[in-house]
Amino acid sequence: MGQFISVNSRDRAPLHPQAGVTLITLLIGMMISLMCISSSLMLYRNLVHVAADTQIDAIYDGQLSSALLTAQLEMQRAGYGMTDTTAPHVATATNDGTVDIFWRYLNGAIFKCRGLRDTSAGSSTRQLQFIQTADAACTSSADLTSLSWTTLNTLAEFTNRPSPNNPILTSTLSQTSCWPYGIGVAANHYLITITAPSAAQNNITELNNAVANSATAITDNRYSYCLPNT
Repeated sequence: MGQFISVNSRDRAPLHPQAGVTLITLLIGMMISLMCISSSLMLYRNLVHVAADTQIDAIYDGQLSSALLTAQLEMQRAGYGMTDTTAPHVATATNDGTVDIFWRYLNGAIFKCRGLRDTSAGSSTRQLQFIQTADAACTSSADLTSLSWTTLNTLAEFTNRPSPNNPILTSTLSQTSCWPYGIGVAANHYLITITAPSAAQNNITELNNAVANSATAITDNRYSYCLPNT
């Protein structure tokens, strides 16, 4: 006779709901993590890029200001000690992408001809050079624009220029009433006006070239030198 075995419900293994995470949950978590990591990397890259650009812009503006300050101090000598008025003792010239500013003065008993040159110095480089002529060629009445000029030293060098054949400086020369050194009584002198773009202006120009009229242009830096001995 068969036996009937009674199983008490308390002896059966309890049924529990499934625990842990599913494969879909893991995939969603991984996707969210990757999105967060990608965003952090993009933010880091942008911060590094901005920091590098800021340093480059600061170097450009600093070199430009330093070079033009040196040129201003030298340029104030133009016409010093000169009594010959047959030729001007300051002149400007622009030729084949090179901008020149020339001046002449008397140092003791020797005539000195000096100048500032903005010229290309390679495939992507421009230089601001302090230039001179041989003392024998520098006379009281020589045409400054026809003399042979050589580099005395380099005042500033700008690399990675987008348009190295285009001058950084533009210059105008006029004879007008002005105040030497910005003080004193106005009188009729030669006035040199030099304009040069700042780093911010260069960035805006590049941006507008890439995307037409995407940024508002700003005016170039302007430097005016009233020459007291001319």
